[in-house]
Amino acid sequence: MSGLADLLSNTWGLILVVVFFCGAIFFHELGHFLAAKWRGLKIERFSIGFGPRLFGWKGKDGVDYRVSLLPLGGYVALPQLADMRLIEGESETPSDKLPPIGYWDKMIVAVAGPAFNVILATFLAIIVWIVGFPSSVQMQSRTIGYVFPTLTIDEDVTVLGPAAQAGLKAGDEILEIDGKEVDNWSDITKYIVTGSGRDSLDNPEVILKIRRGDEIMDVNVSPELNEINARSGKQIRAIGIYPGSPLPLGWINPNSPAEKAGLKVGDIVETANGKRVYSTPDLNDIIEPMGGKEVVLGIVRDGKTMDITVVPEVVPVTKALLQLTESNSESPAVWEFLPKYLDENAEETSLTAKANIVVFDAPISGKYHEMLPVGAVISKVNGQPVDSLETLQAALAADQGETTEIAFTRKGVEGVASLDGSFKEEIIPPTTRTLIGFSVDPGTVITYPNPVSQVRDQIEMTFLFIGSLLSPNSDVGINQLSGPVGIGRVLHTFSLQDLRLAIWFSVLLNINLAILNLMPIPVLDGGHMTIATITRIIGKAPPINVVGAIQGAVMLMLFGLMFYVMFNDSMDWLGDHEAEQNYLRDKEYQIPVNFSGKQ
Repeated sequence: MSGLADLLSNTWGLILVVVFFCGAIFFHELGHFLAAKWRGLKIERFSIGFGPRLFGWKGKDGVDYRVSLLPLGGYVALPQLADMRLIEGESETPSDKLPPIGYWDKMIVAVAGPAFNVILATFLAIIVWIVGFPSSVQMQSRTIGYVFPTLTIDEDVTVLGPAAQAGLKAGDEILEIDGKEVDNWSDITKYIVTGSGRDSLDNPEVILKIRRGDEIMDVNVSPELNEINARSGKQIRAIGIYPGSPLPLGWINPNSPAEKAGLKVGDIVETANGKRVYSTPDLNDIIEPMGGKEVVLGIVRDGKTMDITVVPEVVPVTKALLQLTESNSESPAVWEFLPKYLDENAEETSLTAKANIVVFDAPISGKYHEMLPVGAVISKVNGQPVDSLETLQAALAADQGETTEIAFTRKGVEGVASLDGSFKEEIIPPTTRTLIGFSVDPGTVITYPNPVSQVRDQIEMTFLFIGSLLSPNSDVGINQLSGPVGIGRVLHTFSLQDLRLAIWFSVLLNINLAILNLMPIPVLDGGHMTIATITRIIGKAPPINVVGAIQGAVMLMLFGLMFYVMFNDSMDWLGDHEAEQNYLRDKEYQIPVNFSGKQ
């Protein structure tokens, strides 16, 4: 049944992608269509998509209503408005055979498409205003909950946290970023990512105005470029901070120190050992070194403040691993082997329990690449059967000779890896953490932003991004643009999470579409308006061959940009898929937390 539920859920998500994405395009073209009808222009085609016709019908009004092959937008073929043969195909009636139209006819028809997107955005914003916008409590905060001492900016590089280096602290309230007032964590993220500040050495810089206690101060922070997708290489500015929020307890683990100490669901943790805590990571930093020692938690229960003493317990949170490392090499090949226990009741950290031994990590380059791949199940080592970490270690530790033969099965196919040279095997003990045994659930807040503020905020966001894209001082590049693939993925994700998120995102989508189409670029609506205005000012139309050449060049650049963006979107998709697979793989390494129940 879960498979059927997933199928239905994904189908519903895809339907909503079509409705919201194609709906934005349809409404845009409908604006042009209705304005052209009103102003008496000849309309030849109404197309969703570009290129060859897939299907459609010929209306009684003579218009060819169609869906075309390339889902990169749409158009209404209006030969009196502009010569767009390169994009829309040959016209049935040459424009010089049709009566000319006036300046205001052109302006009204051109602006009608973006205007209809704004109308649709406003309608969707009204829906969001009525049904509400779901958000986490953290995203409504502007208080720093945690300052990361280090920041991992890609798979191989970890640096000191920029915020920590600048002296920011948990509890600091961010008031402004680069002179712009912030209302919530979304604003904070937005202004950091799109910032274009630089210091005297041309390094990225952001200026935060904060409140610390009764003092207001400016803090200069030097963001790092943080890789957010390994495949596309997409990077954004980051300073290494986490939002603060109240810490209400949402779950108490059985037999845990929290249960023994009398903590209850709904208790709100405010302090630990007398220190104010602003987030779960902030609390964890205090608890981690306190295994077996008393920690005094200041909590609020039913409006009353009280102290509860609890003794955190050090517990394993992962399985043990066996690591096999190539000896006598400057860049040694390394494998990690993970047990998948056959008995579901087996001790999760056991070395002797019967298990399928699976390759958990393997070299990604060099002569051993793909020789013994991730996911392979080990059956024998040098002829010795392997059915536990203990037997694997014993087989590898035995006299190997010059070659170690490892027999395995992967996806139903048997294979043998012949590893030349000497190797060292080592059991990596389970990772442990010091825990009290509860989870924090800050909860979800539903806001009801009025339609005007929604539309205004999305207009601001669009211009902010365009400004950063054009600024030589920002770190926003064209590789951070999203096309149909990226937009579709976001809509699909939001549709599966909460329909209200998809509606909210569609407000941004329509505002974005309206503003971009109004830019004074040939082939866009703003380009038509610009040419019409130039014609009105100079008293004659620019030479049609010049306009055609410019439109052709711009169209080639736009389609080139579109395909580049779609390629990047695809790389993002692949990178996100790989990250998801790594997450699922890492879950095999993790084990449920089991407390001893001892006080």
